[in-house]
Amino acid sequence: FTQIRLYPEADLSMRSWAQRLELEYARAYEELSSNSSASTSTVFEVAVSDMISFYDELEYMPYRLDGYDEEIVVDGRACRITGSSLLDNVRAPVRSSNSV
Repeated sequence: FTQIRLYPEADLSMRSWAQRLELEYARAYEELSSNSSASTSTVFEVAVSDMISFYDELEYMPYRLDGYDEEIVVDGRACRITGSSLLDNVRAPVRSSNSV
């Protein structure tokens, strides 16, 4: 019986990274919200970069981040939370159910 190699069901890394990214995006938003002179935050970008490094040696990884807009409005100001675009060049899998 040959099994096709798929995403390992017991690996909780995707869930852990989703939680961390959510937390870091909220931190970036708070950073911009609490500092009216700031227009860009790289807090989220650092977390996304760490995630990419984590999955670098594995056969799978998230290929897209949904819900983490880079261009946002904070207290009426146009701001940026960089990071989501780091995955723009990652090729989508044939089976595209790997979105975080």
